[in-house]
Amino acid sequence: MIGILCDSGSDLPPELAKIDEIEIVPLKLIMGKKEYRETEISEKEIVEFMKTGIPRTSLPSYEDVKLGFERLINRGYKEIIVINISGKLSGTHNLFKLVGAQILEEIPDLRIEYVDSMTLSGGIALLVELAVEMIESGMDIRGIVFQLRKSAMEKLKIFLIVPTLRFLRAGGRISKVSASIGEALNFKPIITMNQEGDLVAIAKARGMKRAVVKLIQKLEEETKGKKLRAAAVYHSGSDKETLEYAKKLKEKLLLLGAPKIMERNISSVLLVHAGSGLVGAGVLFM
Repeated sequence: MIGILCDSGSDLPPELAKIDEIEIVPLKLIMGKKEYRETEISEKEIVEFMKTGIPRTSLPSYEDVKLGFERLINRGYKEIIVINISGKLSGTHNLFKLVGAQILEEIPDLRIEYVDSMTLSGGIALLVELAVEMIESGMDIRGIVFQLRKSAMEKLKIFLIVPTLRFLRAGGRISKVSASIGEALNFKPIITMNQEGDLVAIAKARGMKRAVVKLIQKLEEETKGKKLRAAAVYHSGSDKETLEYAKKLKEKLLLLGAPKIMERNISSVLLVHAGSGLVGAGVLFM
C-alpha cells in the first residue's frame, strides 16, 4: 500500500484531504508571542492580526512530522511518498527527510520516497491529486515518483497575483525600496515559480483588475498547443471583488479545456506572505 505525506502548504481541497492514503502535517504560524499550528487558527483571526502586526511562518514540529509518518504506517502503508512545498521556499522538505531517515532506522523494511514539488499551494494539490490517480491505477511507487518529479519540473505552472507587497517586504522576499514604489503606484505583481522552485515576478499591472487581465494572458500563452490534465483556482479572503476575479479565472480555464478545476482558499502560510485578496491559478498538463 502506498500512502502520501504532505504539509499543509499543499492546500488540498477537503474532498482530497480526507481520503485514507493522505496524511497532512500542519505548518506553524507565529503571531506576536504566540505560536499556532495552522489548523489551530482561522483565516479571519489571521487577517485581523495582519491589520496591525506581521505574522511569521515556521516549520512543523519534529513531533508532528513523525506523527504524520506513524499515522500512515499504523494504517498499513509500507510505502510512503512525501510531497512538500518547494525546498527553495521552506526548510520543510529537509525536515521531512530528516525525520524519515530516523524512522527508517527503526523500520528498515519501510520505503520512503521524496518529491520536492518545486511549487506551492494549488500547484502541490495538483501533484497530490495526480499521485492518488496513479496509486489507484496500480502503478508502482518507482513509476509514480518518476512521473511526479517530471510533472513538477515540466508540466506544472502556477500564477499568483499578490495584492500587497507589505508582507513580502517584511519577510525579506522583496526589497523595501521596490515594495515602497510598488505600493505607491498600486502595482500588483504576477508571480510564478522558476525551474529552481523559487518565486519570480514575471509581470506587473496597476490595480487588481488589470493584473487579472494580464494573468489570463499568461495562462493563454502558457497553455497554447497543450492539453490540460487539471487546473486549480485559489484565493485569499472572501470579499466580493476577490471572488469575482477567482470566478473569471475559473471561466477562462474551462474555456482553455480544463476537464476539472480545484477551488480553495489558500493556506494560512501563504496568506501571511501575500495578504487578503490574492488570486491565482495553477495548470497541470498531460
